[in-house]
Amino acid sequence: MIDKLYCKQQKSIMDRRILTMAVSKTILRNRIRFVRRKMYRKAKILGFTHPETVACSQTLDGLLNRYQNIA
Repeated sequence: MIDKLYCKQQKSIMDRRILTMAVSKTILRNRIRFVRRKMYRKAKILGFTHPETVACSQTLDGLLNRYQNIA
């Protein structure tokens, strides 16, 4: 009986973790899209080597790395 209860609790914990990861990935994916568009606009207006464009690119790199580590 105790084993069944323990297994149910473990499954519940795993389900919550999976849901949390899915939500985190969705949030990160949306943020990546936003920062990517922002970077493209800055590059078009200011140029690829402008400090603001480079800063956006670095932010995007960090987000992509975080997304990759979750997957």
